[in-house]
Amino acid sequence: MLKSLFRDRYLLLLLTLTILIRLFSLREDWVERNYFRQGIENQLGLELKRYSVADLFTLTTVLQQRLNGYAEKIDSVQRLQYDRNRFLFEKGVAAYRQAESKYPYLQYRSPSIKPSIFTPVGHWFGFTGYFNPFTSEAQLKTSIPVFLKPFVVTHEIAHQLGYAKENEASFVGYLACKGSADINFLYSVYFELYRDALFECRLTPNKQLVETISKNIHPRVRWDVRDLKLYLLRNQNFIEPFMSGAYDRYLKLNNQPKGKATYNEVIAYLVAYMKKFGAESI
Repeated sequence: MLKSLFRDRYLLLLLTLTILIRLFSLREDWVERNYFRQGIENQLGLELKRYSVADLFTLTTVLQQRLNGYAEKIDSVQRLQYDRNRFLFEKGVAAYRQAESKYPYLQYRSPSIKPSIFTPVGHWFGFTGYFNPFTSEAQLKTSIPVFLKPFVVTHEIAHQLGYAKENEASFVGYLACKGSADINFLYSVYFELYRDALFECRLTPNKQLVETISKNIHPRVRWDVRDLKLYLLRNQNFIEPFMSGAYDRYLKLNNQPKGKATYNEVIAYLVAYMKKFGAESI
Protein backbone atom coordinates (compact mmCIF):
# COMPACT_ATOMS: atom_id res chain seq x y z
CA MET A 1 0.00 0.00 0.00
CA LEU A 2 2.76 2.42 1.00
CA LYS A 3 4.88 1.47 -2.01
CA SER A 4 1.93 2.00 -4.32
CA LEU A 5 1.22 5.43 -2.81
CA PHE A 6 4.88 6.42 -3.12
CA ARG A 7 4.98 5.20 -6.74
CA ASP A 8 1.85 7.17 -7.65
CA ARG A 9 3.24 10.35 -6.10
CA TYR A 10 6.57 9.83 -7.83
CA LEU A 11 4.88 9.37 -11.22
CA LEU A 12 2.74 12.47 -10.66
CA LEU A 13 5.83 14.48 -9.76
CA LEU A 14 7.68 13.16 -12.82
CA LEU A 15 4.77 14.07 -15.10
CA THR A 16 4.52 17.53 -13.55
CA LEU A 17 8.25 18.16 -13.98
CA THR A 18 8.04 17.08 -17.63
CA ILE A 19 5.18 19.49 -18.27
CA LEU A 20 6.93 22.35 -16.48
CA ILE A 21 10.20 21.79 -18.34
CA ARG A 22 8.24 21.98 -21.59
CA LEU A 23 6.51 25.15 -20.40
CA PHE A 24 9.84 26.72 -19.49
CA SER A 25 11.34 25.88 -22.89
CA LEU A 26 8.38 27.45 -24.68
CA ARG A 27 8.49 30.47 -22.39
CA GLU A 28 12.19 30.83 -23.20
CA ASP A 29 11.33 31.24 -26.90
CA TRP A 30 8.89 34.00 -25.95
CA VAL A 31 11.44 35.53 -23.57
CA GLU A 32 14.07 35.74 -26.32
CA ARG A 33 11.61 37.65 -28.50
CA ASN A 34 10.71 40.13 -25.75
CA TYR A 35 13.75 40.76 -23.53
CA PHE A 36 15.27 43.27 -25.88
CA ARG A 37 12.12 45.19 -26.78
CA GLN A 38 11.85 48.78 -25.58
CA GLY A 39 11.45 48.57 -21.80
CA ILE A 40 9.02 50.46 -19.61
CA GLU A 41 11.89 52.61 -18.28
CA ASN A 42 12.53 53.89 -21.83
CA GLN A 43 8.83 54.38 -22.50
CA LEU A 44 8.53 56.51 -19.35
CA GLY A 45 11.96 58.12 -19.63
CA LEU A 46 13.09 56.76 -16.25
CA GLU A 47 16.72 56.74 -15.15
CA LEU A 48 17.34 53.45 -13.38
CA LYS A 49 20.33 53.54 -11.05
CA ARG A 50 21.43 52.46 -7.60
CA TYR A 51 19.22 54.14 -5.02
CA SER A 52 20.29 55.45 -1.62
CA VAL A 53 19.07 54.21 1.76
CA ALA A 54 17.41 57.60 2.24
CA ASP A 55 15.49 57.16 -1.04
CA LEU A 56 14.44 53.67 0.04
CA PHE A 57 13.05 54.84 3.38
CA THR A 58 11.29 57.79 1.73
CA LEU A 59 9.65 55.44 -0.76
CA THR A 60 8.68 52.96 1.96
CA THR A 61 7.06 55.72 4.02
CA VAL A 62 5.05 56.93 1.01
CA LEU A 63 3.97 53.37 0.14
CA GLN A 64 2.88 52.85 3.74
CA GLN A 65 0.82 56.05 3.71
CA ARG A 66 -0.95 54.98 0.52
CA LEU A 67 -1.50 51.46 1.86
CA ASN A 68 -2.91 52.68 5.17
CA GLY A 69 -5.29 55.00 3.33
CA TYR A 70 -6.66 52.23 1.13
CA ALA A 71 -6.77 49.75 4.04
CA GLU A 72 -9.18 52.11 5.78
CA LYS A 73 -11.60 51.81 2.85
CA ILE A 74 -11.55 48.03 2.37
CA ASP A 75 -14.86 46.27 3.00
CA SER A 76 -14.14 42.71 4.21
CA VAL A 77 -17.40 41.33 2.81
CA GLN A 78 -17.33 43.23 -0.48
CA ARG A 79 -13.80 42.12 -1.31
CA LEU A 80 -14.87 38.46 -1.26
CA GLN A 81 -16.23 39.16 -4.76
CA TYR A 82 -12.62 39.08 -5.94
CA ASP A 83 -12.56 35.35 -5.22
CA ARG A 84 -14.94 35.02 -8.19
CA ASN A 85 -12.67 34.51 -11.17
CA ARG A 86 -14.83 36.15 -13.83
CA PHE A 87 -15.40 39.23 -11.68
CA LEU A 88 -11.68 39.50 -10.85
CA PHE A 89 -10.52 39.03 -14.44
CA GLU A 90 -12.98 41.61 -15.78
CA LYS A 91 -11.66 44.07 -13.20
CA GLY A 92 -8.09 43.32 -14.33
CA VAL A 93 -9.00 44.06 -17.95
CA ALA A 94 -10.77 47.26 -16.85
CA ALA A 95 -7.61 48.38 -14.99
CA TYR A 96 -5.58 48.09 -18.20
CA ARG A 97 -8.30 49.83 -20.23
CA GLN A 98 -7.99 52.75 -17.81
CA ALA A 99 -4.17 52.67 -17.88
CA GLU A 100 -4.17 52.68 -21.68
CA SER A 101 -5.67 56.19 -21.75
CA LYS A 102 -2.51 57.49 -20.04
CA TYR A 103 -0.01 54.93 -21.35
CA PRO A 104 -1.02 53.92 -24.93
CA TYR A 105 1.69 51.22 -25.01
CA LEU A 106 -0.23 49.32 -22.29
CA GLN A 107 -3.09 48.58 -24.69
CA TYR A 108 -4.46 45.11 -23.86
CA ARG A 109 -5.80 44.02 -27.24
CA SER A 110 -6.79 40.39 -26.68
CA PRO A 111 -7.73 39.76 -23.04
CA SER A 112 -7.17 36.17 -21.99
CA ILE A 113 -6.93 35.36 -18.29
CA LYS A 114 -7.70 31.94 -16.84
CA PRO A 115 -7.51 30.09 -13.53
CA SER A 116 -4.36 27.99 -13.44
CA ILE A 117 -4.84 24.33 -14.31
CA PHE A 118 -1.77 23.72 -12.14
CA THR A 119 -3.19 25.21 -8.92
CA PRO A 120 -2.60 22.02 -6.84
CA VAL A 121 0.90 21.74 -8.30
CA GLY A 122 1.41 25.42 -7.54
CA HIS A 123 1.38 24.54 -3.84
CA TRP A 124 4.49 22.45 -4.45
CA PHE A 125 6.35 25.01 -6.52
CA GLY A 126 5.30 28.21 -4.76
CA PHE A 127 4.03 30.22 -7.74
CA THR A 128 1.02 32.54 -7.60
CA GLY A 129 0.51 32.95 -11.33
CA TYR A 130 2.29 32.48 -14.65
CA PHE A 131 2.23 33.25 -18.37
CA ASN A 132 1.18 30.17 -20.37
CA PRO A 133 3.27 30.03 -23.58
CA PHE A 134 0.99 27.35 -25.09
CA THR A 135 -2.02 29.67 -25.13
CA SER A 136 -0.52 33.14 -24.42
CA GLU A 137 -2.85 33.33 -21.42
CA ALA A 138 -2.26 34.97 -18.06
CA GLN A 139 -3.01 32.32 -15.45
CA LEU A 140 -3.72 32.73 -11.74
CA LYS A 141 -3.37 30.24 -8.91
CA THR A 142 -6.86 30.71 -7.48
CA SER A 143 -6.12 29.45 -3.97
CA ILE A 144 -3.95 32.44 -3.00
CA PRO A 145 -5.37 34.98 -0.51
CA VAL A 146 -7.94 37.31 -2.05
CA PHE A 147 -5.92 40.45 -1.31
CA LEU A 148 -3.03 39.22 -3.50
CA LYS A 149 -5.13 38.38 -6.54
CA PRO A 150 -5.58 41.81 -8.19
CA PHE A 151 -1.85 42.50 -8.25
CA VAL A 152 -0.96 39.00 -9.49
CA VAL A 153 -3.49 39.35 -12.32
CA THR A 154 -2.06 42.70 -13.46
CA HIS A 155 1.50 41.33 -13.17
CA GLU A 156 0.70 38.36 -15.42
CA ILE A 157 -1.14 40.57 -17.94
CA ALA A 158 2.05 42.67 -18.14
CA HIS A 159 3.88 39.52 -19.27
CA GLN A 160 1.22 39.06 -21.96
CA LEU A 161 1.98 42.58 -23.18
CA GLY A 162 5.61 41.58 -23.67
CA TYR A 163 7.23 42.81 -20.46
CA ALA A 164 9.28 39.68 -19.91
CA LYS A 165 11.40 40.62 -16.91
CA GLU A 166 9.79 40.16 -13.51
CA ASN A 167 10.69 43.62 -12.20
CA GLU A 168 9.20 45.26 -15.30
CA ALA A 169 6.03 43.18 -15.09
CA SER A 170 5.58 44.16 -11.44
CA PHE A 171 6.08 47.84 -12.23
CA VAL A 172 3.65 47.70 -15.17
CA GLY A 173 1.16 45.94 -12.88
CA TYR A 174 1.66 48.81 -10.44
CA LEU A 175 0.88 51.39 -13.15
CA ALA A 176 -2.29 49.51 -14.09
CA CYS A 177 -3.49 49.18 -10.48
CA LYS A 178 -2.54 52.75 -9.56
CA GLY A 179 -4.68 54.19 -12.34
CA SER A 180 -7.66 52.09 -11.32
CA ALA A 181 -10.53 53.47 -9.28
CA ASP A 182 -10.92 50.04 -7.67
CA ILE A 183 -9.95 50.15 -3.99
CA ASN A 184 -9.15 46.42 -3.90
CA PHE A 185 -6.71 46.72 -6.81
CA LEU A 186 -5.10 49.74 -5.19
CA TYR A 187 -4.80 47.99 -1.84
CA SER A 188 -3.40 44.83 -3.45
CA VAL A 189 -0.58 46.57 -5.33
CA TYR A 190 0.45 48.77 -2.40
CA PHE A 191 0.33 45.76 -0.05
CA GLU A 192 2.73 43.87 -2.31
CA LEU A 193 5.10 46.76 -3.00
CA TYR A 194 5.16 47.89 0.64
CA ARG A 195 6.22 44.38 1.66
CA ASP A 196 8.98 44.44 -0.97
CA ALA A 197 10.19 47.86 0.18
CA LEU A 198 10.08 46.93 3.87
CA PHE A 199 12.08 43.78 3.11
CA GLU A 200 14.77 45.94 1.49
CA CYS A 201 14.71 48.31 4.49
CA ARG A 202 15.36 45.38 6.81
CA LEU A 203 18.60 44.69 4.93
CA THR A 204 19.94 48.11 5.97
CA PRO A 205 21.66 48.85 9.31
CA ASN A 206 18.92 51.27 10.40
CA LYS A 207 16.88 48.81 12.47
CA GLN A 208 15.33 51.50 14.66
CA LEU A 209 13.80 53.30 11.68
CA VAL A 210 12.48 49.99 10.32
CA GLU A 211 10.83 49.32 13.67
CA THR A 212 9.29 52.80 13.72
CA ILE A 213 7.89 52.38 10.20
CA SER A 214 6.54 48.92 11.00
CA LYS A 215 4.64 50.21 14.04
CA ASN A 216 2.69 52.69 11.91
CA ILE A 217 0.91 50.12 9.76
CA HIS A 218 -2.90 49.87 9.66
CA PRO A 219 -4.45 46.95 11.63
CA ARG A 220 -6.01 45.51 8.45
CA VAL A 221 -2.57 45.22 6.89
CA ARG A 222 -1.36 43.37 10.00
CA TRP A 223 -4.30 40.95 9.71
CA ASP A 224 -3.56 40.32 6.04
CA VAL A 225 0.16 39.81 6.71
CA ARG A 226 -0.82 37.27 9.38
CA ASP A 227 -3.20 35.51 6.95
CA LEU A 228 -0.50 35.43 4.28
CA LYS A 229 1.96 33.85 6.72
CA LEU A 230 -0.62 31.22 7.68
CA TYR A 231 -1.29 30.50 4.01
CA LEU A 232 2.43 30.05 3.33
CA LEU A 233 2.82 27.78 6.37
CA ARG A 234 -0.10 25.61 5.26
CA ASN A 235 1.47 25.16 1.85
CA GLN A 236 5.02 24.43 2.94
CA ASN A 237 6.46 21.27 1.37
CA PHE A 238 9.78 19.61 0.64
CA ILE A 239 9.69 20.25 -3.13
CA GLU A 240 9.32 24.04 -3.20
CA PRO A 241 12.89 24.91 -2.06
CA PHE A 242 14.35 22.78 -4.88
CA MET A 243 12.04 24.27 -7.52
CA SER A 244 12.61 27.76 -6.16
CA GLY A 245 16.34 27.25 -6.66
CA ALA A 246 15.76 25.90 -10.17
CA TYR A 247 13.61 28.89 -11.10
CA ASP A 248 16.26 31.22 -9.66
CA ARG A 249 18.84 29.64 -11.98
CA TYR A 250 16.40 29.83 -14.91
CA LEU A 251 15.98 33.59 -14.41
CA LYS A 252 19.75 34.07 -14.22
CA LEU A 253 20.15 32.29 -17.55
CA ASN A 254 17.55 34.60 -19.11
CA ASN A 255 19.05 38.07 -18.67
CA GLN A 256 17.94 38.43 -15.06
CA PRO A 257 21.34 37.99 -13.35
CA LYS A 258 19.95 38.44 -9.84
CA GLY A 259 17.53 35.57 -10.27
CA LYS A 260 14.50 35.68 -7.98
CA ALA A 261 15.87 38.86 -6.41
CA THR A 262 14.80 40.50 -9.68
CA TYR A 263 11.25 40.55 -8.30
CA ASN A 264 12.40 43.04 -5.64
CA GLU A 265 14.18 45.21 -8.20
CA VAL A 266 10.80 46.81 -8.84
CA ILE A 267 11.90 49.13 -6.02
CA ALA A 268 14.49 50.66 -8.38
CA TYR A 269 11.68 51.45 -10.84
CA LEU A 270 9.59 53.04 -8.10
CA VAL A 271 12.48 55.19 -6.85
CA ALA A 272 13.23 56.33 -10.42
CA TYR A 273 9.53 57.11 -10.93
CA MET A 274 9.45 59.04 -7.64
CA LYS A 275 12.59 60.99 -8.60
CA LYS A 276 11.10 62.01 -11.94
CA PHE A 277 7.48 62.70 -11.01
CA GLY A 278 7.69 63.43 -7.26
CA ALA A 279 6.63 61.51 -4.13
CA GLU A 280 3.00 62.57 -4.63
CA SER A 281 2.94 60.53 -7.87
CA ILE A 282 3.60 57.23 -6.06
